[in-house]
Amino acid sequence: VLPTRLPRHVMHAPKTCSISRVSVSQLGQYLISVIASADVEGAKPIQSSATQERIAVSLCNEILCDPDAPATKHLIKVLQSCNLSEAGPSVLCTLHSLSSRAANQMSDGVTASLMVKFCQQIRQLSDAGGSEGQARESSSDFESEREAY
Repeated sequence: VLPTRLPRHVMHAPKTCSISRVSVSQLGQYLISVIASADVEGAKPIQSSATQERIAVSLCNEILCDPDAPATKHLIKVLQSCNLSEAGPSVLCTLHSLSSRAANQMSDGVTASLMVKFCQQIRQLSDAGGSEGQARESSSDFESEREAY
């Protein structure tokens, strides 16, 4: 629960709250460390694919709420560090849909290109997973996204 809700609390904390002093970039680095390994003292790695899937969907939803927020780049980096290789076709389809919508709503070209890169990763996972019908459908959506940038 903590990794999926913490970015929201930090980004929307009132200035008078002590949590508002937490750097979103440092929080992002912490989440990447926790997801990737137990390099952070006292933290256990999040190895469960289901947990990483929930984190990814949650972060995509957070990004979609405010695609032009200053913290969006950091959240995308956390997204890209999630190991989604074992994600099922429905999760990959959901992630692709959310990330595509977010990329289309972003006004900053650099941030949008980071999100499009994440879309490409999801598409590659879909293609590798053997869900060829879904991959073809999302491929045509993705090609139209790429042309927009």
